[in-house]
Amino acid sequence: MSSIPPNRLVITYRSGLAMLVMLAGLQMVPCVSTLEAAPADDHGTSHAEHTEASPGGRVSTHRSLEDLRIKWPDREQFLRVVMLRDYNTRVVLGGTVMLGAAAGFVGVFMLLRRRSLLGDVVSHSTLPGIGVAFITMEVWSPGSGKWLPGLLVGAAVAGMLGVLCTKLILRYSRVKEDASMAIVLSIFFGFGVALFTIIQNIPSGNSAGLNHFIFGKAASMVARDVYLIGIAAAVIVVIVTVTAKEFRLLSFDQRFAATQGFPVFWLDMLLMALATGVTVIGLQSVGLLLVVAMLIIPAAASRFWTDSLGRMTYISAGIGAASAAL
Repeated sequence: MSSIPPNRLVITYRSGLAMLVMLAGLQMVPCVSTLEAAPADDHGTSHAEHTEASPGGRVSTHRSLEDLRIKWPDREQFLRVVMLRDYNTRVVLGGTVMLGAAAGFVGVFMLLRRRSLLGDVVSHSTLPGIGVAFITMEVWSPGSGKWLPGLLVGAAVAGMLGVLCTKLILRYSRVKEDASMAIVLSIFFGFGVALFTIIQNIPSGNSAGLNHFIFGKAASMVARDVYLIGIAAAVIVVIVTVTAKEFRLLSFDQRFAATQGFPVFWLDMLLMALATGVTVIGLQSVGLLLVVAMLIIPAAASRFWTDSLGRMTYISAGIGAASAAL
């Protein structure tokens, strides 16, 4: 039996730690809870928990900010989640699994193309697109700024604009690739934060819920969101499958692909468009921060398990889907 080299064991161990970090982040779904300071009793000591009777007769339990105990789920709650008894659990699971699989497919070619950090640029560039789309829809028709398809279109346009700006900086300046990505990422993200500050002063801006696009809010997903993610993920997988030969040649030998007449620039832009599509459909569920992890970590982890590009693609999709499910 052949032994595994020590360096590969170390790299695989680090990759596993990175996967655990991503899985922990995906489980950080905002919960509806009430935190209040515990009242003091007659002796002046505060309680960690207390119960109150609401006007309707319901008894509510409040936990103070000083209570740091972990409340583990009981057996019934655990089985309720594992058996997918709740409708919201099935919706969130279906949407995130399809998103993880699509991100795994695209992430493999971005990793081999050495364009993984461009996914970070795309995700951060979507923020000003969301802000501009919200303001535009509010000016055009007051009260319609929260229309989800319009916000996603704005995010997609801004994401592709960020990629084009990175390409233009590389082509017409002496700035290196990493510096150009840092410039575009910081400028677009800063502009997006400024727009979000302006939106807060709009009467309907406080209730827009645009901050959920940064960190994600999987609990707010409904069936139509899952259908949208499913259709977009299926289109992305089909495109990757059809153009796998071209992407493979582009990833390993760009100059040879150009000499053979392949449109290298447009193939590169198509790959970035697919990454933008994954980012846009993942904004509502995992947010623009964690969607970068779904593009990079599954592909990087699958690289250590096989040397075949075909198997690597399917392993990456499986890791992405499993991570989203967990």
